[in-house]
Parts: sequence; structure tokens; C-alpha cells
Amino acid sequence: MSQNNQQDKDNSGVLFRNEKKQQEKQPDYTGTITVMSEKWRLAGWIKKSKAGQSYLSLAVSPLVAPERPKAKVEPLGVDF
Repeated sequence: MSQNNQQDKDNSGVLFRNEKKQQEKQPDYTGTITVMSEKWRLAGWIKKSKAGQSYLSLAVSPLVAPERPKAKVEPLGVDF
């Protein structure tokens, strides 16, 4: 199955190694997941438990950042 087919399949997703990682806070893996026909951004960090066991910590966020409300521009009352 190709990666594109896997990305579009409902209730599944893909993660790719983050080759552009420059800071510790950036995820080790990034990708997308589709749940109930809605696509989400997926991020993963390789971590170690207190017992020394490696695990993958995941975060899910909206694929498209929410739109910020536009600032209302008030006229200055100056005629040019």
C-alpha cells in the first residue's frame, strides 16, 4: 500500500522522521492521521521512562491552524 493511500484511509495515519529537527522541543517524527474523515497533524517524540524504557510520546493538533481574528482598523480622522 502506498503512503498516499495510507494517509487517506480513515482511522489511520503515518509518521515520518523529522529530518529538519534543530531543537530538542521539535518532534522526532511528524505526519498526519485521519479520524472520522477529518485529517489531523501528528507529532511524536522519542522519550525514556524513569525505568529506562524508550517510548514514543504523541501529540495531535488541527492540520490547519485556526484563523486569527483580523484586527479592526479604525480611521484616524485625517484627510489626505
